[in-house]
Amino acid sequence: MSSGNGTTGWRAYWEGDASVYVNTRHKIAHYQHLADDLLRVAAGLGRPLGRIDMLDFGCGEALSADRIAARIHHLTLSDTSQRVQDGLARRFGDRKDVSILDAEAVAALPDAAFDLIVVNSVLQYVSPDAATELIRSLARLVKPDGRMLVGDVLPPELGALTDVRELLAFAVRERFLVAALAGLVRTAASDYSRLRARVGLTRYSVVAFKRLARSADLVAEPLQRNIGHNPHRLAFLLSRANGDRDAPP
Repeated sequence: MSSGNGTTGWRAYWEGDASVYVNTRHKIAHYQHLADDLLRVAAGLGRPLGRIDMLDFGCGEALSADRIAARIHHLTLSDTSQRVQDGLARRFGDRKDVSILDAEAVAALPDAAFDLIVVNSVLQYVSPDAATELIRSLARLVKPDGRMLVGDVLPPELGALTDVRELLAFAVRERFLVAALAGLVRTAASDYSRLRARVGLTRYSVVAFKRLARSADLVAEPLQRNIGHNPHRLAFLLSRANGDRDAPP
């Protein structure tokens, strides 16, 4: 969730004891559904899941990373928040099929290291220039026939009320509605809301995001549905402009 490549305000926020979850049930449900979606995308790459090396960049707490790691060849988790890294090390540090790297260690990896790179719920917290730099830096790590999945991208027309409606619908399905209603009240007076009003969130139209991908010599194809619970946000599958793009999304 935190990338470290954006505005100072958001980076400091995510380095602190920050959360966008109304309770533990919300957090667990979020990561369970996200793991399902990531495995679904990975399964569509046209190769056995057991051969896939995946990087989740800006992974946040990654509570369901063990479910993903159990199905693929190797999972690398990276988040620039030291607090998050420490939590990841406590949960997954003993697993041989999971690596936990900071941004500097990711930058030192060899080219073409991953079949799938995930950048989820990150770009809204970084400036367009920083997003371009981030996508370019990760593009070299994608195998020639690999993919980069960028999810939870905010389109220009998406309003806060739509996000609220989708949260409440998710809360009904996952049985944390009372906590969600209380959480919305808390959020209205939270540091997150104040920072969002002061700094804002970065948004992309489909055209603008495809332009960003082209700047990194990647081709972006919109997915039919976002990963995660909010279908009104966007997700894209990126491939090398001169690579094999025959694998289904």
